[in-house]
Amino acid sequence: MELRDPNKPSIDPRRLVRECGKQALAEVLAATGYVPQSHALSDVALALRQYHPILFGGPRGSGKTSLGEALAQGCNLTLFYVPGVEGLTPSEVLGSWREGAQERAIEQSIRSGTEAKTARTLVWTEEFYEKGEFLEAFAYAKKAAERNEPPPVLIVDEVEKLELRIQNLLLQPLARGWANVPKLEGVIGVRRREHTPITALTSNNLKLLSEPLRSRCFVTWMELAKPEEEVRILCARVPQAGPYLIAATVKITQLIKWDMPQVRDKPGLRESIDLLTALVDDGVPLLTEEVIAEYLTCLGKEQKELSSLRKALARLEEAANEEHPEIDDWVEAAFAGEREVGTLGIRELAEVRP
Repeated sequence: MELRDPNKPSIDPRRLVRECGKQALAEVLAATGYVPQSHALSDVALALRQYHPILFGGPRGSGKTSLGEALAQGCNLTLFYVPGVEGLTPSEVLGSWREGAQERAIEQSIRSGTEAKTARTLVWTEEFYEKGEFLEAFAYAKKAAERNEPPPVLIVDEVEKLELRIQNLLLQPLARGWANVPKLEGVIGVRRREHTPITALTSNNLKLLSEPLRSRCFVTWMELAKPEEEVRILCARVPQAGPYLIAATVKITQLIKWDMPQVRDKPGLRESIDLLTALVDDGVPLLTEEVIAEYLTCLGKEQKELSSLRKALARLEEAANEEHPEIDDWVEAAFAGEREVGTLGIRELAEVRP
């Protein structure tokens, strides 16, 4: 859990899109350096207006997780994160009873004169239930509503790696906003849909998800960034970078993505940002074979891929420095004034509160 900053105003993104439209949401995201794809922005705005979970599908590096993180950061919302890790148990995701604490509480009650039968009925409360990160988000949403604060953001990352039985255990909270826990008095979560956590699930392979889980979500597909999108994203994420390094980075990554089939794990936005950030931090003025060789670890992860990239250093240098009319025009346009966040200031956006 990453708590919101209590010293800063928070924005309710659901109310924001209802009152100001999706462009206001785009500006909030852009203030964090995230530039959403147009169709994804529309889908997210719809999910927010309808209080619906949204499922982001798409290849690695397409910005799925970053969108949820940018939403939490830009709106100053508490963030809950559930990683899709193979072998994760239901208790780690949802929670489990603290049996040891229950036994001690029963013994103490009996010593205080409470009948054993009665004492055993007193330990089925939230005090003795250790909530996992997923249900913790719904419990926090209830407290946020009581404080008249916006709900938290909940990210379930690479949800396809969770066992199907765990995926199916998420259905009730996602659909209703609350969960029944066997023997627990009451429920965990909220009754009104506008108070539910703003939930984003991501998946690299939607075919591995249970059909009921997919049906609970609006689904949007995130594509790898096109050259124009990559230029805009790099301008936003690494604002200190100059036009030459931005253009060179995009030209290199586009070459690898589309003209180097031997590199199977293609660099995504994270790799582009890492490369550009490193080049800027080191004050690199010109990309040559020798220079690019020093930064290959930003672009490749596997031994075979790095070997292929080293063999292609001459091609990478040529791509970085040759003219590319479209990419060069997009970079020129970005530096001509299109890098600005937008017309609606963040201070004004922060006034849109519940």
